[in-house]
Amino acid sequence: EQHPYLHSFPTRRSSDLLPANIRQIYFGTNIQSLGTQGYPLFGKDANVEEVFIAPKNNYLSSQDGVVYRGKGTNLYYIPSGIRRLVLKPMKVIGKNTVYDKPNLEEIVISEGTTTVEDYAFESCPSLKRVYVPQSVTNFSKDAIYRCSDDVEILRVSTGIHHVTM
Repeated sequence: EQHPYLHSFPTRRSSDLLPANIRQIYFGTNIQSLGTQGYPLFGKDANVEEVFIAPKNNYLSSQDGVVYRGKGTNLYYIPSGIRRLVLKPMKVIGKNTVYDKPNLEEIVISEGTTTVEDYAFESCPSLKRVYVPQSVTNFSKDAIYRCSDDVEILRVSTGIHHVTM
């Protein structure tokens, strides 16, 4: 027998976008996955700017609105509506680490990263600036691909420090 209230909710298809007014999402401790390419959240989040994961979640974590696997630096999910992306330090930023982010204007690479490979930042038409720390010793000439033609690569300290609250 169907629960009496279930029939009053509209049925959503997995292809539906999230409502346009959703800018932030918070996931609790029991969430293990946000889906895979082409399923649940990926590609359905046009206006989402930040995602937060409960601190006691053992599978995923978030920092600066971005989701990582576990408590590490393995980038898992960047919301489509994000404008400023601050990446945790990772040894290598590889191909398609940041892909198809139409609203993204700035990327901050954290100190400790050493290499930015070909096509690391691809198809981000609004990208204006990439802050590169002194620790980066290899920045591929094709690291920024199919983005704005006048992206500034700033090789200076950003003055941004990690803050824990």
